[in-house]
Amino acid sequence: MMQEQDDINKKLPTLKNGAKSDHKSQADVDLERTEAELRVVKLALELITGICAELPEPEEGDLDGELDEDEEEIEEEWESDEDDNGMKMEEDTATTNDPSSNATGEIAKATKSIDLLSSIVPSCLRFIQPTGLSYPPSFQPSPHPPITSALCGVHIAALECLNNICLSIAELGRDSSNIRSDTSTQIIIEVWTSVWGMLATLGPPDTSGIGSGPQQRMQVWNVSLSVLWAVARILKGDPNIVPDEDKVKVLMEIGNGTKDEELIVMCLGILECMAVNPSPTSVPANKVISEYILSFLPASGRPVMVEAVIQAGSSMIDIFSDEAMPWDINFRQGKWELVLKASVDGFRKAVRSIDKRKEGGRDLRRRGDEVLENLIAFVKYRRSLKF
Repeated sequence: MMQEQDDINKKLPTLKNGAKSDHKSQADVDLERTEAELRVVKLALELITGICAELPEPEEGDLDGELDEDEEEIEEEWESDEDDNGMKMEEDTATTNDPSSNATGEIAKATKSIDLLSSIVPSCLRFIQPTGLSYPPSFQPSPHPPITSALCGVHIAALECLNNICLSIAELGRDSSNIRSDTSTQIIIEVWTSVWGMLATLGPPDTSGIGSGPQQRMQVWNVSLSVLWAVARILKGDPNIVPDEDKVKVLMEIGNGTKDEELIVMCLGILECMAVNPSPTSVPANKVISEYILSFLPASGRPVMVEAVIQAGSSMIDIFSDEAMPWDINFRQGKWELVLKASVDGFRKAVRSIDKRKEGGRDLRRRGDEVLENLIAFVKYRRSLKF
């Protein structure tokens, strides 16, 4: 009997040579559960981001003929009215086929966006804040890469959710129903403060994008700048959008250090909104910002980037559209109407260089023509003031 048992034991696999145990320590189990929970949160945020997307669809159609006609009209206006200093700027007015229907839709959009502000934004602001595992330095690998990856995913998803909400509200316009209420304004100000605070913790971006760490940080900065631009548009002229030296400096450094025109346009857009802070103490900052924006116009000697040129022209018009503002002294002392006038020909060439066959080319060309027309009218108007 003993001999038979020994023979059976010899045939059975031993633990040493057989299958390994799949037992995991409690720490490993906890880490896996945490990772799974983070990925669920990320998925939920992505779903909410889709729901928050309320941006209007661009109108489709063949704009080639319309753009060509506009181009001829703009050029003729500039040439024929060159000496007409009495011309005054006119405000554009939008027409709609059914005003009552559009107004109802705007109110519905505004109501939904405000509801999202109070119900979702506070949680998103918590989810964007980095932890010790979120963005380890490039020279020090994460102690648990799956958790780091999941955390980064949650941070970016929360930022994208904020981005869609803020863009939606920005598209509605600052005077839409209830958007300027005290509660809503305070929440939007918190977004501005929290995102800047998060970026200060994250550190300056690495625009080289070499390695996964810098790429993740750059992605966070990219989405964050979009959020900040949307918030700045909503709160443009609000005392809380302060042109702090550190913030202005980092936006300028990003604009100077990247060839990504989308990033540059966002930086210029944020700076534009910061430049119109109503406090008299912000006048010096307005000068610094305006000189930087002017450096992107064709006459400055900087390599021409079409989207940046268009944004720079638009920003200068918006910043100095009201000569009664305290910061207008910078425009007069700098004789910037002459700088803008010298940029018109280069601006026109940049707009004409847009390939309408490329994706987004028609919309960009249309916006470029609009800004060019406004720039010509603005220069004539400023010259007519004879300060």
